[in-house]
Amino acid sequence: MAAIMFLMTASTKIYRLKSLKNKLHDFEKNLSVLNEKKTELSNVIKAIDDPVWLELALMEELGVIPEGALKINYIEEE
Repeated sequence: MAAIMFLMTASTKIYRLKSLKNKLHDFEKNLSVLNEKKTELSNVIKAIDDPVWLELALMEELGVIPEGALKINYIEEE
């Protein structure tokens, strides 16, 4: 009887250990993704002080163009 209880407890612990290892792997994967995002955002924050980057961002995101420049819009035909 004691041997059966020991085996059941051991198998439960092995299952929990595997489950925890899987969770650890998932957390490590999420950590690497978050570190990449942190690096990317850090680079963006550093680039904000660069006037050339700021002008490019305004042109791409908002469609703002420098004064005196010609804006060309392409219209897709259906």
